[in-house]
Amino acid sequence: MNFAKLWQSVQQDRLPHALLFVGGVGSGRHVCAEQLVRSLLCAAPDALGKACEQCQGCLLLTAGTHPDFMKITPETPGSMIRVDAVRALAERVTQSPLLAPRRVVVIDPADAMNTASANALLKTLEEPPSATIFILVTDENMRLPATVKSRCQIVQFGQGERVADMTEQDAFLQAVHAMATGKMDPLMIAEKWSSKEYQAKVSLLTIVNWLQSWLREQVLTQGGAWLAAMEYVQKTRRWLALSPNLNRQLVLEDVLLHIRKI
Repeated sequence: MNFAKLWQSVQQDRLPHALLFVGGVGSGRHVCAEQLVRSLLCAAPDALGKACEQCQGCLLLTAGTHPDFMKITPETPGSMIRVDAVRALAERVTQSPLLAPRRVVVIDPADAMNTASANALLKTLEEPPSATIFILVTDENMRLPATVKSRCQIVQFGQGERVADMTEQDAFLQAVHAMATGKMDPLMIAEKWSSKEYQAKVSLLTIVNWLQSWLREQVLTQGGAWLAAMEYVQKTRRWLALSPNLNRQLVLEDVLLHIRKI
């Protein structure tokens, strides 16, 4: 299933209250989850579900302060999701959304929940609060309890899956991967993706979101060495929310040079 089908379900008011995104590294599951979150919390997404990136909801989400978005992750890479975090989540989703029509919850990776955490989540999924969408993301579906999976609609991602703008995204992230392995110059990448051609195709914020998702993959698969770079990109996203007219090429040069240090 690709993003277009998910967005069609949103438009038809048929989106399930709980989705389980399953796929391996590079399958697009994180990118699709992030895109769906941004679209669901945007005040004015376009007909294809692309967030406007300009409304209050989009700016708050970029800054990491949207009151109706919650994300549960392990405290450190490779550790388990604590039951206290899931219980706090369960209490919070009983409250009405503050800004958007719905709350959105992401649990990533969902397979990091231990038995106690999964059981705490199950109670919420069995009696889902109104106006709340749960998105669970995993690459190890078999580690999740069958009871949790049975409460979710499973969305399978494979190497062939594509979401909006994936052609440009693939090209950019391939260049970033080549840079990380010493095969490309970060300044050349920044110059290319700051050209008029690419400015017309994709916004700076979208590129930073791609980097954020790519770095999250690195943290999950290779450990904490990438965590500093991911946090730096998160800071950059907050700067963009406050100052959307920052020089595109300088921003890209800055974040790419920071990543290359890893």
